[in-house]
Formats: sequence, C-alpha cells, structure tokens
Amino acid sequence: MPGLLLAIIFLIVYGSLYPWQFHSFAGSPLPVLLNSTQLVLDRFIVRDIAVNVILYVPLGASACIVFRRSRFFWLFAVLLGTALSVAIEIAQVYTPTRQPSLMDVVCNTCGAALGAVLVGFFELHNARPQSGAHPGGRAATALLLLGATFLLFPLFPALSQTALYQKLRVISHFPVMEAVTILSFATIWFAAGRLGLKSWPAARPWWLSATILLLPAQLFIVERQPRPAELIGALSGTAAFALWGRRNQTALWFAWAFFLVLLLRGLAPFRPGPVMQAFTWAPFGAALEMEWQPAVSILLQKAFWYFGAAWILHDAGVRWLMATMVTAGFLTAIEIAQMWLPGRSPEITDPLLAIMGGVVLWVLRTKTL
Repeated sequence: MPGLLLAIIFLIVYGSLYPWQFHSFAGSPLPVLLNSTQLVLDRFIVRDIAVNVILYVPLGASACIVFRRSRFFWLFAVLLGTALSVAIEIAQVYTPTRQPSLMDVVCNTCGAALGAVLVGFFELHNARPQSGAHPGGRAATALLLLGATFLLFPLFPALSQTALYQKLRVISHFPVMEAVTILSFATIWFAAGRLGLKSWPAARPWWLSATILLLPAQLFIVERQPRPAELIGALSGTAAFALWGRRNQTALWFAWAFFLVLLLRGLAPFRPGPVMQAFTWAPFGAALEMEWQPAVSILLQKAFWYFGAAWILHDAGVRWLMATMVTAGFLTAIEIAQMWLPGRSPEITDPLLAIMGGVVLWVLRTKTL
C-alpha cells in the first residue's frame, strides 16, 4: 500500500508541474503564495473548487490506509495533503505556465480530508451485514461511483432555458444508429448491473433502469450533450442484464464481450492512414496539453473502462495480477495499432491507467483496508 501512495504523490507532482519548464524568480516564493488569495467570483468558481478537491481525494484515502495503525491516521492524511499542496504551489511560482493559489491549498486539504472520510465509509459499508454480500463490494461500489462521475462530469448545472432548447435541437441532428456508441453504452449498463450484484445484492431490480436517467440529466449539465445512440445502448444493456445478467456463466462470456467492445472503441473508425504516428512515452501528455475540463472528462471515461476491464476479468475467475497484466497488455496492443490510425494519440497512458486500476481495485477488494 505505501507503493500506491507514492505513485499517487508522483502523479500529482507530475501533473501539477508539467511540462517541467521553470524560470528564475527573485525573492522568496512564500509571500507570493500568501498573497494569492484573490477569488474571481463567477459561475465557474464552484467547478474549479470541486476539481481541486477531487484531485487530492485519492491521496487522502491512500494515506489514511497507510497510517491506519496510528491513532491519528486521519490527521496524518490531512497534513500530508496540506504539505504536498503547499510544496507544489511554491514550486509553481517558478513555473511560467502555472499560477500559485492559496485557495488551491485549502481545496486540496479538503480533498485529502474527504479521502479519509471515504475510507471510513467503505469500511462501514464492508462491515455492515448484507444478505448475500460479496467480499468485493467496495471495489464494485467504487467503480459504480466512477461511472456516475464520468457520465455527469463536470457536475456543474446549466439551468437556462436557452441552453436546454439548444441541446434538444442538437439531439435531432445526431444519427440514431451509431453502432460503436450503442455497443459501448450497452456494455456500460450491463457492467453496471454486474457491479450492482456485488455492491448492493439486496437492491431492488428496478435500480438499473433508474440509472438511465443519468443520460437525460446531461441536458442540465454544462458542456454535456446526450445522444440518441447512448440512450438506445443503455436501454439495450439494461434489457440484456435483465435476461442474462444474473446467470452464473455470464461472467466469462461478458469478459470476452467487454474486451471486444474495447477493441472496437480503440480502433474505430478503422481507416488506416498512410503515415505512421510517433508513440508518446510521456504519461498523460495529451491530456495535460488539453483544456482541463475535456481532459478530465476523457480520463474519467478511460478510467471506468480500464478499471472495469480488470474487475470484469477478475469476476470471471482470473487472479488480480493476471487480470491487470492482460488488460494492460491488451491496451498496449491497441495503442500500437493506433500508430497507423489518423486522429489518434498512441501513448503509454492507457496501459498505465489499467495497471493503476488493477492496484486500486485490489486494495479496495481486500477484506480489510
């Protein structure tokens, strides 16, 4: 578990200081940080605060688990989040593309505290007696929350009638039959059903149908646009789960289906280009060069698919290490194939996400944190 904590710290530092270009600064950086308390009070401030909080949730959760034998393990987690955030904000004084902010330190500290709270929630959820409960309930619950987050990100409402009418008009221009999209969302909803069996075995049968409302809810979220093919896929996946999802032999054939859809998503639109693209070895390079909102949305979606792939293989009877390595190897093969596909960005990020997912879910799935 200390290895996971170190990996999370490395990723936070890597992403916060990317592209690692620094300049000299005369004077002490601490006064710059202490004076950076100005807030621009606009409608996006809540969204920016939420992103800074969420960024440190994994750090707080993993630190809480590492220090759990201490009486003040939650305090250590919060102090680590604060110290890391202060160090990064001071380093950003020397980074021309970054802006240090004392408010970011406050939000990051709150994120670390929230991570510690979530660890307590999962402990309570695991200790609560449930009829037919599965020992992997925490990993399944985490994946369901991740899926809901990627569907609703950036979790910022768009409540104007003009925006609603515009989104409704756009829907009519999307093609109804998008094969890859329909297959993708059918797979997502079938996977959600399988996850629900492990997370909440006593849940009512209609709960999966109710989750389809997450798609029309995107009408009221800024920069999200539901598509007819997504709704068709979700309905199809829900119907398929109602017919076959609870059978014992379902896990194995669904694992094959899940990886087939991953392959289709990775190689679409299946038109090779004449020039081979370079493979990028810098992790998360493409995401860090994008605007933060679409970058986070893409990473959340990828995390759900790749974490879910490892979980589904394990659900089919494959050991965690093998499930993680198979998923990472499969994604590496797809990334290599994307070197001949125009419009794709072949890079090391996806296999690394799969390895991270396997480790995180393995930690969550153990009987005791």
